[in-house]
Amino acid sequence: MSGKIDPAVQKCIAALQAAKNDTEKMAALFLVTKVVKGPKLNKESRLALFEAIGFKFLLRLLRSPSTAECPALLYKSVSLSVLTAFCADPSIAQSPEMLEAIPIFLEIAESVDESNEDDDQLLMVVSEAYHCLKCLASVKKGRLALVKTGAIKRLCDVYSKGAFSSEDSLGVIKGVAVGLGSKMWDGNPDSFNDLMDKISLQFEADQSEQKFELAEVMASIMLSYNMNAESVENAFWTHSIHKGLVDILTSKITEKQRNPAIKLASAMLTTLGIDWMKKCASEEGQSTQFLVLLVHLSCIETRMTLEDRSLDKILSKDDLIGACYGIIETIVKYMSGNTAEDMDEKQREQIFQSLKGAYGAILCFINLIRKECERNPKKFWDAKKKLLAIASVRCLAGWLAEDSHSMKEEVFKQLPFVLALVFEAFLDAEDEQSAESLVLAEQGKSCEPLLPPILCQLLPALCRLTAEERGVRMLIDAECTEMLNRFLTHNWSVYKNLKDLLERKSRPGKPGKKPVKKEGEPDLSVDEIRALLLRLRAAIMHTSNLFINISILDPVSINDDAATFTQIMRWAFTALPSLTGEDELILVCNVSSLGLLILLSVIRKATDAQKEGKTLPPEEQFAASRLISGGDNAVFKFGQSVIRFVWDAHLPDETQSPTVLGLTSNYRAVWADIKEMWFLSLQTVGALMELLPWLADFAAESGFIEALIKNLSLVYKSLIDASTLAAYEEFFCSAARSAPNAANIMKTKGAALAASHHLRALTKALKGEEVKK
Repeated sequence: MSGKIDPAVQKCIAALQAAKNDTEKMAALFLVTKVVKGPKLNKESRLALFEAIGFKFLLRLLRSPSTAECPALLYKSVSLSVLTAFCADPSIAQSPEMLEAIPIFLEIAESVDESNEDDDQLLMVVSEAYHCLKCLASVKKGRLALVKTGAIKRLCDVYSKGAFSSEDSLGVIKGVAVGLGSKMWDGNPDSFNDLMDKISLQFEADQSEQKFELAEVMASIMLSYNMNAESVENAFWTHSIHKGLVDILTSKITEKQRNPAIKLASAMLTTLGIDWMKKCASEEGQSTQFLVLLVHLSCIETRMTLEDRSLDKILSKDDLIGACYGIIETIVKYMSGNTAEDMDEKQREQIFQSLKGAYGAILCFINLIRKECERNPKKFWDAKKKLLAIASVRCLAGWLAEDSHSMKEEVFKQLPFVLALVFEAFLDAEDEQSAESLVLAEQGKSCEPLLPPILCQLLPALCRLTAEERGVRMLIDAECTEMLNRFLTHNWSVYKNLKDLLERKSRPGKPGKKPVKKEGEPDLSVDEIRALLLRLRAAIMHTSNLFINISILDPVSINDDAATFTQIMRWAFTALPSLTGEDELILVCNVSSLGLLILLSVIRKATDAQKEGKTLPPEEQFAASRLISGGDNAVFKFGQSVIRFVWDAHLPDETQSPTVLGLTSNYRAVWADIKEMWFLSLQTVGALMELLPWLADFAAESGFIEALIKNLSLVYKSLIDASTLAAYEEFFCSAARSAPNAANIMKTKGAALAASHHLRALTKALKGEEVKK
């Protein structure tokens, strides 16, 4: 190493090592302060010199009181001059000694007031202390230590007082916000509001270039916000920011001035939602025109940045693109709901056309990324390119979830690459799971979900795209089914465990007795558990829908990938009976349909093989025989749950005259979401009853078939929805052709219904005639 160290640096090291006491070492430091600011201090020299100085000695200088020979400020000045030269090195910035010095740096930053703000030496020391704090904010251990020591609140107070170099305190806060996110405000939400009040007031009033610098800072801080939108509904700063943004974006400005405003608007919309902007606009006597303008600006910026640009030029603006994506995603979500009634048809059309142009540019960018990857895979998969590609797919996913028909051909061209990108993100998420979580997952005890954001956001869009055969084929060709199965089963295990945890936490405890925490149990509040259960339920529901689409449009794949689909079927068998909550009906519908479709395929394969004299592999034959005989307890419980699900949908309402066939209250609330799947489940149950005698017997013995006949008999045919009546008639025809118990009920009870409701297909089925389907 000595060969790499400059002679001047070696001279300093020798002087430090020769020092016999602190006084001599202090003298040597004056020589060091000149060397460290020169160009000759490479990494090897810097580390060797720092080791020779010793951190403990520097800390001692920072803490030293004034003496007759030397004032304390001089000790601090010398120590900080050295530290500022070294703490840019991450290994030094996050060393235990540097973290230990945080309270000292904060005391120095707080030491300036009106009485000493003309002291040039003190101001220099304060600036150097801030430099050290900024270096700490640039490394993970430093950020965590700053939060732990209460530095955030103290820095917010410094900025609020407007003391010397208080803008540097804002720089430290921004650094922590960017690197640590919402954790920085744990325990002191008031500091966030106080800080935002101060900055936003300046932002609103300032008409200099500082206005745009403040916009950049507030955008970073807003993205670390960790409270609900309602908690700041009437906060002063939300209105100030809105006024400042309107001031900027409705004025003639340069690109350099516009971009910070777009980033801040994106951060506000992403965090607080469009209701924030609508409320502020309403109170200021404005319409939704500013929101429309903001969307147009974001879409134009997206097109200008992504269209006909090289990849390097695009990447240089990745933060601006991300901000535009945030605005676009928010408006798409807003427009897809029923909350945009305050916009007229012309505004809606304007926004739609702007969005269409932006999404065309995003598809072009994804195509550019795909070509880059094909040419040079290793060069493509660096972090920056991958993050922007994933952000682009995430933004596109929101649009496709609502409108899969626009630009459909362009979307399908990019879908194989998108799938490869998304499922690589899934594999990365699997790799990031802790070893403890993986062990608990294998045991079915994990409470750590596997929810890579990009996959969860794309699932609703995939459900729409796989409503077509080519979408299903692309999903299968991308070999995604096995990964989706892992995604499904892992998150189901977590869902089940969190439900148990929620039940335990909601249960009243014994006075004075602390609840016992189980192995692997997360530290989550009841509200956090409920929110996570919602996300898990959505992920499981959408994944089930994907497998349903595959089962309907490409049933051959069930046999081609028998191992995966058998696992999914077994999962449905065990999952459905445990779904008993009132808020789980949509999930019940999906799991029921999925399990039934795969079961029907497996049974048909076995029965067809038997008819054709073919022999299935021993394991398949054994499993199929147990399913057919009802000897498999899991499939029997599944069958019971399915019958209960299709049974509970309709009841005759005899309080009305004449009687109508109405939906039960639980089903009415979600009927728009489950209607098609309910019909599919009823149809598939009927088909299975002809193949599984035990299922037909259960339908008869439980009173299900008789109850359906009675319910329909009480209602005039003209008062029953045609599609509902047709579905029940098809089911009755299947029951008439099934096991004796069910067939006898149909013959004795169903004939009158067939006659009164003119059910021709049922009449033929009861006579044993073939019914055309």
